[in-house]
Amino acid sequence: MDAVCCYCKNPCSGAHQCWKCTKSCHAIAPCSFAHNGEEGFGSKVTCCHCWLNDDVDESASAVVSTEPISNQNDEALSQFITEQIVTDDNNNINDAAEWASQIKRKRRAYSIQEKVEILDFAKKSSIHAASRHFGIDRNTVRDWKKQEANLRKEAESSKRKRLEGGGRKVPNRNFEEAVFQWVSELRLKKVRVTRNMIAAQAIKLSADYEEMQNFAASNGWLEKFMHRHKFSLRRPTTVAQKEPSAYKKRHHQLHIILSLSRS
Repeated sequence: MDAVCCYCKNPCSGAHQCWKCTKSCHAIAPCSFAHNGEEGFGSKVTCCHCWLNDDVDESASAVVSTEPISNQNDEALSQFITEQIVTDDNNNINDAAEWASQIKRKRRAYSIQEKVEILDFAKKSSIHAASRHFGIDRNTVRDWKKQEANLRKEAESSKRKRLEGGGRKVPNRNFEEAVFQWVSELRLKKVRVTRNMIAAQAIKLSADYEEMQNFAASNGWLEKFMHRHKFSLRRPTTVAQKEPSAYKKRHHQLHIILSLSRS
């Protein structure tokens, strides 16, 4: 027969016992809390029965019931304990208040990636260890375990989408391709292409694309455009050079000037 938790009366692994009453107990709130900081499989715990019996103020007007609170969530147990404790002579709340606040779980939404990371932790240790480490109810971790295949698939798909879709999108690929082709054709003809020329042509071409009506050809767009297409930010040396015939004519003129100066 499976072991039964001495506090909640639900089945448990039997691996953990209360160090005082030696009864089996779930090693997690609201059934118990760690004894002397022990952790891991087989660690000793202090069940809530023993803890309450040991820590109730004998002079208190309120009596703490030793009957288990079955099927109650952490929040209900926390409220129960807090309502039963009384202040001492210095108006300080007993340690029960601190413990009650500690067993209140943080309720928040977990991303798919976080769920996968918690499942990875549970795989290397146990669901119980993951529950304690991350402060999550074991049933929640078990539910994620049942959905593990789908969660991992969604996490991988989400990661792939981020990688493929990262960064700002190009406004219109057809438009940018048209600008790129225009610049490339001029360069092949060894025509000098300036940044102002590219911006002016881009604005002109944007009129052909409905979604580009507000396009301004900003400096930022121009920098990114040139970077995307690996256009040099400096003027190509061959573009600005004069034709060989121009140099020949200039050389002839210089020769005449030098001859006249010697005569």
